Amino acid sequence: MKLSFAEKIARAFSSGSVPDIKGRTKITLTDPRTGAREVFQDENMVTAAITRIMNSNYLGLTDYYNMIPIKQLFGGVFCFSQALTEDASSFWPANNSISAMTANAGQTPYSGTSSTRGNPEGSATEVTGDHIKFVWSWGLSQGNGPISCVCLTHQEAGDCGLLPDGTLPLLKSTGFNLPGVNHFSAFDLGDSSLTRARCIAMPIKLDNDGNGISLYCNGTTLEEITVVHSFVTACLLEPVTTAPLDSTNYREVGTRTATLSRTFNMQYTFMAQDDNNYYVMERDSSTSTTLYVDVIAKSDMSVTPLTLSGLTETLARPSANNPARFNGIVSGGSVYWVSGSDAKTFVRVNLTTPADTEVLTSTLTANIDLKQTPVCMSDGLVMGRNFLINASNVYPIIPRTRRTGSTNETLAYDILAMYKNGPHILQSGNQNSTATYERSVQGGVLALPYLATINNLTTPVTKTNSKAMQIEYTLTEV
Repeated sequence: MKLSFAEKIARAFSSGSVPDIKGRTKITLTDPRTGAREVFQDENMVTAAITRIMNSNYLGLTDYYNMIPIKQLFGGVFCFSQALTEDASSFWPANNSISAMTANAGQTPYSGTSSTRGNPEGSATEVTGDHIKFVWSWGLSQGNGPISCVCLTHQEAGDCGLLPDGTLPLLKSTGFNLPGVNHFSAFDLGDSSLTRARCIAMPIKLDNDGNGISLYCNGTTLEEITVVHSFVTACLLEPVTTAPLDSTNYREVGTRTATLSRTFNMQYTFMAQDDNNYYVMERDSSTSTTLYVDVIAKSDMSVTPLTLSGLTETLARPSANNPARFNGIVSGGSVYWVSGSDAKTFVRVNLTTPADTEVLTSTLTANIDLKQTPVCMSDGLVMGRNFLINASNVYPIIPRTRRTGSTNETLAYDILAMYKNGPHILQSGNQNSTATYERSVQGGVLALPYLATINNLTTPVTKTNSKAMQIEYTLTEV
């Protein structure tokens, strides 16, 4: 049986490769008074975003081809006023391009007043044996401005844009919701590292086979634990049983330890990581303008202590019973800390130049929700449970919808683990919607505003309010 184009590229992405496909962008500007048309065409590159999504697959348990059709993964479009770096591994827009978005569209018809949002021409969209074609249009009052780069994205990200008003989600549930594993008995394992895992205040970093790195911190030491079959994977292997986990599915194979520069109070301590370092951070117990940070190098576990004192803005001190205290944010050399004056915004503090401190502008109406680990997409671009940080601004996004179809996500995780592979995140933790914290919950989440393709136009286009615009984007084999 001959495979369709969509099936072939889905299989190629699932195999871990970027398929040999190309995209062609056709932009048509039409003057409705004269009928005069200007047509611009370019070819683009395909990034690794979809490959990374479709290979975020624990032990082969998720069928992403059936769960998220290829058409959906490519069905949105972003148009930027400036060129982006054409790099297959760079599938997040830089924050300086976000505020310079000229136009966006997905697959949902729109009749509102957004100045950037266009409409899908559903009848013109084609999924055939040898290509996929999307078509969008913008009226005279939408999408006006310069366009230097056109990128495909998830269809719902196209609907949202990158500066959402809080009415549309930028996180999409894609994976598991398995609240049927009673994991309390799993902690009765004596000296195994799973016993210590209950105190882990940091996401676990895993690979597809379930092997990974976990952290344990007791306030004086930070221990990096290499494990085989982590807590997340072990739970997924036993989705319908309450049998305790044991050393056969959670095995410690190595540790490294760092001695911290001071005794951190773990009730008030944030932990974070980036590609090169782990961070242990505590706000001073009595001075709201002092932050203690230990930077632990992943290369050799060496500790660099920082005392950021005399800050020009106040920082909040988390409550002792708030599990959100464990979710710090470090991005691009700065730490983002909830403001001591308003829980609806962050204070950004440069780790190397504390005088570089600012209160971010926020349009949140609800307090910042850090119950789930934020995703640092690129420098200064961070997505959390109900917020998006973009440079110096904080925007609201609504909680994601559960895969079971309920209106809002009701699972508030006390995070024990997080697996991140590009735009896809698999989180695990205790469900605290009950008083007993007795259930383990897994959730697959897709951060929607990725760049599936990048097309820097040979000739930049400027749309004005005297012209309508149509963008036709076709994917074919090379």
